[in-house]
Amino acid sequence: MLKYLIIAAAFLNALYLDDRDTPGIRCMNKLGQKNAGFEGVFNVLSSRTNLNKLTTYTVLMSVETARFETILQSCPGECYAW
Repeated sequence: MLKYLIIAAAFLNALYLDDRDTPGIRCMNKLGQKNAGFEGVFNVLSSRTNLNKLTTYTVLMSVETARFETILQSCPGECYAW
């Protein structure tokens, strides 16, 4: 069974200009455990609500399958600055 974990600085309150946690959690809940594989989680992390101009890379890891992927990101065009 796949489970997901998104690591963020949860001890800090989200800056009102940069609340990616709320839409990220909403997207992951909508995605569901069944679709929480590499492709599904990557789609959430690279969606407009979570990706911004300061995001430089995304790392996806699976202990179960020993899979590790790092994807360089960019957000050209109309993206949030942070």
